[in-house]
Amino acid sequence: MVDELKQLLPPPGCWLFGKDAPKPDENGKFLEMFKEPEEAKIVIEKYQGSHANAVDLLGEAKLLYQNKRYARAVALGISAWEELGKSQMAADYYTGVIPEPVYKKAFTDHRAKTSYLHRTAVVKSTGKMGVVYDKQSGEALEKIRQDALYISDSSTPDKYTKEDAEFIMQRVFEHLHFIHYAEELNDRIGSKGIFK
Repeated sequence: MVDELKQLLPPPGCWLFGKDAPKPDENGKFLEMFKEPEEAKIVIEKYQGSHANAVDLLGEAKLLYQNKRYARAVALGISAWEELGKSQMAADYYTGVIPEPVYKKAFTDHRAKTSYLHRTAVVKSTGKMGVVYDKQSGEALEKIRQDALYISDSSTPDKYTKEDAEFIMQRVFEHLHFIHYAEELNDRIGSKGIFK
């Protein structure tokens, strides 16, 4: 399972490349933080809250891991990854990288936010920065999370190992550290901090 997880949870700094990458979604309203200060305040609070929640989820995954509840640690580790993706989506909406419909997916679409940490920056025809990400990785991670929690006709949670849980928790920690470092270094949040 760790080999599959390595494909789905890339290390920080590994971005999507290739001619098959989707085009950035340019449809919808972009936040103008100076013209919409109340909305901007709400969005920045979502960014901060989602980031803090990712840290909490990772801590709780570690508690489950320490108590040899590896499948549940896998599930919470993926939840931490997803929540960190949500925080980055909020940051990117706040800074004008993604439009409102993409941002709204951070609260409704598990695949979008679970895939968002594996994104790349693109320069749009307008000269502005955009991002693309592949939701297939999010679909696969969501299936793993469900399998780690529930018994189905084709899977049981006990198939997840100590190594699986260790890998996921380490990868989430690496991304948390990388994002913090990039945002502090570049004095920007989200993709504008990471891709500067």
